[in-house]
Amino acid sequence: MPGQWKWLWILLALTVSTGLSAGCAGDDDDDSSDDALANSDDDTESDDDTDDDTGDDDDDGACLNDVAHADAAFEDPALYTVCASEIGSGIFGEWIGTSDDPAYFYDLDHVHDPRAEYFVSAGTSTDHWHLLGNDAVVATAHNGGYVQLYDFSRGPKIVNRYRPESGDFAGGIVYIPGEDGPVATLADPIADEGETQVYTLGMGRFEKVSDGKLRETTRISPLGDAAILHTVSADDAAGEDLPYAVYWGAQMHQLLPALITTGEGENYEQRRADFNKEFTLSTGVGDAGGIAYLYADYTHIGDGIPPADEPDGKDYHPKRTFLAALDGGEIGWSADKAAFLGDDFDHPAGFNGSADGRTVSNVAGDTGAALVFRGQLDANGHQARRYLYGYADADDVEGIIAAQAQWLADEKASETPMARMEFVADDIPWLSREMAWHSYYLQGLSVYQDYYDAHVIDQNSAYSMDQGAMGAPRDFAISIVPLIYLRPGLAKDALRFMARSQNADNGKLPYSYFGHGKQSGAVIHALSSDLDLFFLWALQEYLAATRDFAFLDEVNAYYPKSAGESGTIENHARRAFTHLRDEVGLGEHGLIKSGTGDWNDVLVAFSDKPIQTIAHGESGLNAGFAAMILPKVADLLRDRDAGLADEMDDYAADQVEALQQLWMGDHAARGYLGYDDTLLGDDRLFVDTQAWAVLGGAWTDEQTTALFDKIKTDTVDPEPTGALSLWPPEEGPLLDPGSDTNGGTWSAIDAWTTWAWATHDPDGAWELFEKSTLKSHAEAYPDIWYGIWSGPDSFNAHYHERPGETFNFTLTAMTDFPIMNSNRHAGPLLSLIKMAGFAPTAERVVIDPLLPFDDFTIRLPLIGASYYSAEHKGYYRPVADGEITFAVRPPNGADDPKLVVDGANTKFAMDDGLIVFTLDAHAGSTIRWIIR
Repeated sequence: MPGQWKWLWILLALTVSTGLSAGCAGDDDDDSSDDALANSDDDTESDDDTDDDTGDDDDDGACLNDVAHADAAFEDPALYTVCASEIGSGIFGEWIGTSDDPAYFYDLDHVHDPRAEYFVSAGTSTDHWHLLGNDAVVATAHNGGYVQLYDFSRGPKIVNRYRPESGDFAGGIVYIPGEDGPVATLADPIADEGETQVYTLGMGRFEKVSDGKLRETTRISPLGDAAILHTVSADDAAGEDLPYAVYWGAQMHQLLPALITTGEGENYEQRRADFNKEFTLSTGVGDAGGIAYLYADYTHIGDGIPPADEPDGKDYHPKRTFLAALDGGEIGWSADKAAFLGDDFDHPAGFNGSADGRTVSNVAGDTGAALVFRGQLDANGHQARRYLYGYADADDVEGIIAAQAQWLADEKASETPMARMEFVADDIPWLSREMAWHSYYLQGLSVYQDYYDAHVIDQNSAYSMDQGAMGAPRDFAISIVPLIYLRPGLAKDALRFMARSQNADNGKLPYSYFGHGKQSGAVIHALSSDLDLFFLWALQEYLAATRDFAFLDEVNAYYPKSAGESGTIENHARRAFTHLRDEVGLGEHGLIKSGTGDWNDVLVAFSDKPIQTIAHGESGLNAGFAAMILPKVADLLRDRDAGLADEMDDYAADQVEALQQLWMGDHAARGYLGYDDTLLGDDRLFVDTQAWAVLGGAWTDEQTTALFDKIKTDTVDPEPTGALSLWPPEEGPLLDPGSDTNGGTWSAIDAWTTWAWATHDPDGAWELFEKSTLKSHAEAYPDIWYGIWSGPDSFNAHYHERPGETFNFTLTAMTDFPIMNSNRHAGPLLSLIKMAGFAPTAERVVIDPLLPFDDFTIRLPLIGASYYSAEHKGYYRPVADGEITFAVRPPNGADDPKLVVDGANTKFAMDDGLIVFTLDAHAGSTIRWIIR
């Protein structure tokens, strides 16, 4: 196996031979782009987004327990309420609520209980957290009692970093009286008072109860702005007037990109801190229609900074941070950190002081500000006080505050409803809860970037939050596919983001994004070979599922905007294919080259000659993926460009033929290493590459049976939390057996393997699907906090020295930010969508279930299906006008099926066992049918 020095040669070779940073300066506006995705972001945000119980359970009148009740309520526009299930809770608390509002009640005393500790690259930690997110904001709510807000609009940054050693305490903190003076509602001070703090982690909310006196709820902005709503109220047990001070810091910390974030790369934090010191901080008070707000602005002190609209690896134009008192009644406020805190954060000098209103100016950025309002909760009224904290362009702040206040004054919902998947099957009470939770987390990871004027579901976790680099487009695509069924408009905007990322010269997609509008190959990923295919997959699924074919004619800019190049989405798709064909290219054996990696980013670590592998290696994963997706894209484009469609078909057929070289009798080798006809994976099973060739039709039924028998025996049966990605693992200095792609489990691999397996053997697929859920990880490893309500993209194998945890690779310490990875939430949604039978093509919307049981109900904002007692019900909510052909599997027992559409008997044809019918569709309507 390769030696430790190989990585130095790789970095040197790539630095010399490739443009490691594809970013180019540019300041032209993207005049061709649509308006950014706003709160009403798609045409299918239906009345399924109301938050009502069905009340349709005859037994208890509260919740649905089985398919019979779910089927009876199938046409009810309200959200299903599936009974609560504590299964999969782990040791840190328990799942509470029902499927329409699941939450995790966290009550472990992590201050004193040693079970809270877990491994991180610098030692151990007891810090556990939860995502608060909408389409504009990402925040983390911590068991320490504080909330950190992140801003991705001009590159990843923390708006209010928590770093007590530097006097920075994030926000979402309230001071209340204690025996020895004011007490901050943080876990440690509350514990010092002999009390405890408990938390409820909900969909878009974080609630904590402190000292039996105060209840705080922090929610995502009800209007989808880059803000969060912090509500302070007296707990029922308080019984007395309660003075308080609400604290939100303003302490910008830009997450400049860092290649190495483990202990070996400590200087990256110093580099970030040094840059953040280059700003002066000024604070002040404003008035938004009678609502007082405090703000903090940052100004760079250097000369020659780039214009705000020009790409740069650093953000020299940060946005304003603000805190507004929405209900008035404040009895004091301060925007002066030193004046309020004094010398002691635990006992701030300004807690009982008078309103000073002083403004700080020309202060070094690392000093930070404290945005503080003081008030009092009356014992009799127990009224709540609400505060809005966020960031925005200075000119937009007052409008945001006024709109949020009006929304609340109109007594509308206090949080933005999230679209969700509803799935009900008998004897699986926890699954509906988990799918609703995944739905929230996936949407909650959406971020908006100013440069691209679009949203995207960032992969997040350690990649963005520690390394400071968003990416990769493959992960955007993995999120887009299930998002199509949840939020078609948001999925469409994420496709725009990908299209606007394509390089104007050759159509290349970058591997990563950093700063304001900058792109990079992240050094060792500069020649990733799979990104075009992932973009085409997500685009094909969107067009086929929504029938929004007009999107192909929408014009979007190429990157950078200064190049002045733009094209239709059809053109962007063409450029993805031509880049794959001409730039990635084929190897000596006719397979698509692997470059610095296909999906597997550490592919070259399995090579003895990495430079040759980068230059000449060939990928079975890419070949199988191309065989699966290119014919589908060709079908969509055939009427527009028959020549291109034929070329895609021929290219895919050639990849199927080339794949035959890789068949090893019971599995496919992963590809060629690029020297001496050497195969990778002829003697071991790389699971990541197997599914795409199955979906691409490369193998016979006999071969497919042998393949999945081997996958089951070698990788699924021994592992409690998914499929081992490789068996047996390799040995080598940079290869940790049972971790990362050297045998760890991966949500992405589990998802597409489940999908492919279901087309051949639904029982085997379902076993893998269940093992890949959070519920299964929580049962197998109840004392690991991540893996209960969120997790990383990869878990360590059962035989690793830290089983069930995640990897601590030299370049990426996933252990240090082990949740909020979009793959962990997109994967189960994707699996269940495909097993439920949603398989749209250029010609038809197909519902052909691949589940191992007959009766189930699934509802999504775009489409739904119920199978129960020899009857099928379905609906579809069109995004665009036009004719739509449906092809639906009739239920078992319907020997002489009848079709009723919107209450009328309807004619149909039969094709390969599917009922086929064509209907006129109108955007915003709902088409309903029954087959019995």
